[in-house]
Amino acid sequence: EGAPKHHHLVFKAHPLEDGRAPLAQEIARLSAELGVAGRVHFLRGGKLAELLNQARSAVTVNSTAGQQVLWRGIPLKVFG
Repeated sequence: EGAPKHHHLVFKAHPLEDGRAPLAQEIARLSAELGVAGRVHFLRGGKLAELLNQARSAVTVNSTAGQQVLWRGIPLKVFG
């Protein structure tokens, strides 16, 4: 519910994320529980710029990635 069915939610791990916290598993569990597993993705690595070129909005927690979002004029929500 909320976002149109063709929209996807992509989580990208921080480049220094070491896997100690089970982020991918928790995201998979919650998205399955909410019935949106086919539209939620967790990525380790990859180019942020390539993702942002396809983004309609972005959310970040204490990250300079927000600068790349703002440079593109993409709506941004910042936490932290």
